[in-house]
Amino acid sequence: MGTTTARSGGRHPETVLRSDARSLRSLLARLDQDQADLERARRLLQQGRELALVAPREAFELVHRAALRGAGVLVARANRERRRARR
Repeated sequence: MGTTTARSGGRHPETVLRSDARSLRSLLARLDQDQADLERARRLLQQGRELALVAPREAFELVHRAALRGAGVLVARANRERRRARR
């Protein structure tokens, strides 16, 4: 009979590795999505800066949308971490 580690919680080591790999893939996918959303926010901010002198209202809207997108990433991350901590 093989030994188990405290981390495996009594599960077979191969099951733990598959679960860890799945968890890592999921984490990396969320990180990629967060980075893509932040890049979109940066592009909106840059567009807003470019329009600031010629079209201030449109620039304000773009900067505002960039801020909302960035805040959305932070809120989503906080919610994911809070859900994980409760389990």
